[in-house]
Amino acid sequence: MIMKVIAESTTHMLTLDGVACRVWNAVTDDGFPCLLLVHRLAIDHRLDELAPLSGELELMGEPHTIEIDPPREG
Repeated sequence: MIMKVIAESTTHMLTLDGVACRVWNAVTDDGFPCLLLVHRLAIDHRLDELAPLSGELELMGEPHTIEIDPPREG
């Protein structure tokens, strides 16, 4: 099964299981809102169509960090 989402990054950061993640707002193909917690995003620089993006990416404001408690057992 393949799930497709459209996502937009936010300035919010959180720590999940000791890993800093950026929060992305997203919506599925079926219209359900969801959040993506992204630790790392990689771009394959071998793709020719991505070449115009080189040097044009920038941080949209200072990130905000949120600490999350680990889930409780029981």
